[in-house]
Amino acid sequence: MIVSIGVQIFFFSLLLRLIFMATIFTTKHFLDSGLYRERRDGARRRKSVRGCIIGSDLAVINVIIVKKGEKEIPGLSEKPMENTLGPKRVGKIRKFFYLKKDDDVRQFVIRRELPAKEGKPKRTKAPKIQRLVTPERVQRKRRRLGLKKLRYEKNQKEAAEYNKLVAQLRKEQRQSTKSKLSSRVSTAKVADKKAAPAAKTQAAPKTAAKQPAPAAAAKKVAAKK
Repeated sequence: MIVSIGVQIFFFSLLLRLIFMATIFTTKHFLDSGLYRERRDGARRRKSVRGCIIGSDLAVINVIIVKKGEKEIPGLSEKPMENTLGPKRVGKIRKFFYLKKDDDVRQFVIRRELPAKEGKPKRTKAPKIQRLVTPERVQRKRRRLGLKKLRYEKNQKEAAEYNKLVAQLRKEQRQSTKSKLSSRVSTAKVADKKAAPAAKTQAAPKTAAKQPAPAAAAKKVAAKK
């Protein structure tokens, strides 16, 4: 139970037989009684609570009638309270009136009468049905799916063209690198061929100088005999 003293709102404890405010420590018995429910762990146990004796300082009292007595409460339970609000969702309307899928839900909406004005006909008001599948909604969905399909096809086509272009560029790059390598190899071979005769001409006098003279060779042969 909750009470309002002016602007401030406090808990109304039935365990506290007082007519004024008191600060108590909320024990396990107080929590189990259902007067206060902890929303999270580690909450402050020291609470400001008002006693259960009603006084003139209370502005509003929020209570629930648990048991009805022999007499009616004047101004509260004298007239039956009609539920003017009916189901609003399509599935709940079908469930409430036991309708089939082919039935028109719009014909079974609970309407309420508005207070009549002088010289004007009676008016009724009905809630807007939620999740109602209409031909316009089906058409919009069809158009949305069609646009999605067109976007997919366009992206696929552009991706194929892009991949084709990338493959062509890579092929051209491979050919250019291959031609550069082949030109480098050919130039290296030509340079080697040009360098080979020059090396031979430079090495010939050295070999001739190393060979012994014919007269000295003959003298050596005669000395051995």
